[in-house]
Parts: sequence; structure tokens; C-alpha cells
Amino acid sequence: MNDRSFIERCPACNSTELERHVIVHHMICAYVGPEYDFGRNSERKHCPKCMRGLVARGEDWEVVGTSVLCGQCGSERILPP
Repeated sequence: MNDRSFIERCPACNSTELERHVIVHHMICAYVGPEYDFGRNSERKHCPKCMRGLVARGEDWEVVGTSVLCGQCGSERILPP
């Protein structure tokens, strides 16, 4: 497939166990990281840098990209826009 934003297999280990995650920019403190950095199992997400709770998309945080995390080897890639 020629679409560069789509990865079928991990480039590091060739696994198909891939998880897609959005990349979040917390506008209050400028932290940028994958959504799971903000708390996987909590009802309200918190910034790992400043520990403030995220309020509303567009108000204090925004999605700036997508990453792919390999469930087998842990390798992570940022997808091109």
C-alpha cells in the first residue's frame, strides 16, 4: 500500500500487533505526547507534566498527530500527516 500514513506491520519486529494513538498537545504547559501519557484508565485525563486535568478539546488541548505502538516490541512510530 502506498499510503504512508498506514502501517500494517511494525518496522522493527514485523509484528501486526499495532495500536494507534493520537498525539495530544496540552496548550497550558506545552507538553506533547501520546494520549496514553495522559492516563489510560482514569475517567478524567491529566497532563503528566503539569498534573492539571484536561478540560475540553480545543480549549486547553488539541490533537496534533497519530502514533503507532507495537504491542510486541514496544517500538513507536509517529505517522506523517
